[in-house]
Amino acid sequence: QAVMISPVPFTPTKESTRQTKETEPKDSHKAALCEESPGDCSTDVDSVPSVSSKRSRSHKVWVHIYDIDPVLARLNSALLRSMGVGAFHAGVEVLGDEWFFRWANNSDSGVLWMEPRAHQVHVYNESLCLGESELTEEEIREVVASFMDLWPGNSYHPINRNCIDFAEELVLALRCQQSFPAWVRGLPDAAKSPALLPLADFAWDWVKWWAAPPQDERRTSSCLCGQDSICC
Repeated sequence: QAVMISPVPFTPTKESTRQTKETEPKDSHKAALCEESPGDCSTDVDSVPSVSSKRSRSHKVWVHIYDIDPVLARLNSALLRSMGVGAFHAGVEVLGDEWFFRWANNSDSGVLWMEPRAHQVHVYNESLCLGESELTEEEIREVVASFMDLWPGNSYHPINRNCIDFAEELVLALRCQQSFPAWVRGLPDAAKSPALLPLADFAWDWVKWWAAPPQDERRTSSCLCGQDSICC
């Protein structure tokens, strides 16, 4: 029943296959990010990364672009992209994880992470390298933690605050060598016209009503795109 319009704690390890998870309450985001690299929090002196390692600024940033579904993949390729109205989903890869934003029917963070180029719903299209971030690893983690706080799932809007907006702002915050590709904005930008935006608002209100569970069954979704969460 999910509509294609486009966290379990963030404790990924290099040894395990990454799975997209639900985030914990926002006051635990920084602690969760720390848990990804136990050396950052360990009291064992031998396990603490060197200062030069944490200050390294050679972290590449990628934007991974997906078609919303197989049908739109064909339409984007044949017509929509060339017309500047392609419909895409985008995620940003940095430090080995891909981050993206989706709607949820609650105030939990709408920012999720996953294995790069492995979205469970959308169709992978291509990847663009935006060069290296000017930030250190520690600074990058602070940026991601702040975005998890600032992008709650219920603030999502398919036109005005979507996965593309998130990806573009994250790229800007990471201070990459290249700017976010403007053509990815396609359909959302086109829908901001005075004639189309009211229709988009009405349709989105209906979608949220349809996706919301009955009052006595409200609960936090435990899946990527469940009844009370919608991928962009």
